[in-house]
Amino acid sequence: LYRGASTPTASGVLEPLVRLAAQRRAQASFLYVEVGEDQGTRQSFDLNLYKAELRMKDVQPFIDALGRHFRCPEGHLAAVTRPIQDHALGHVSAGFDRHGREFTTIYHEVKSLPP
Repeated sequence: LYRGASTPTASGVLEPLVRLAAQRRAQASFLYVEVGEDQGTRQSFDLNLYKAELRMKDVQPFIDALGRHFRCPEGHLAAVTRPIQDHALGHVSAGFDRHGREFTTIYHEVKSLPP
C-alpha cells in the first residue's frame, strides 16, 4: 500500500505497532482488509486488532509518533487520548484518501476494560 510513496509515510510507525500486537497474541489472527478505487487514488486498509488485547496506553508511543508524523500540535493527541488510556485498542485504518492525502485512524472501545 505504501510502496512507491513519494514522501515519508506512517508505515514506519504502523509496522512496529502491528508487530507489538502480533507479539502480544502470537496465536491470534487479525482480520485485514484493503480497499481501493479503480478510478482514483484512494487506497487504504483496516486491521482489526481487538484480539491483541492491547489498551490504548500500550500504544500511546505509537500515537505520539503518528502525531509527529502528521504534525499535530504538541500535546493535542495526548489531551485526546488521556481519558481513554484503559480502553481496548480496536482497529487501525490508514492509507490515502481520494485526493492522495495520507491518513491514519485508530479506533478504540467506548469504555474502559476491567483491571
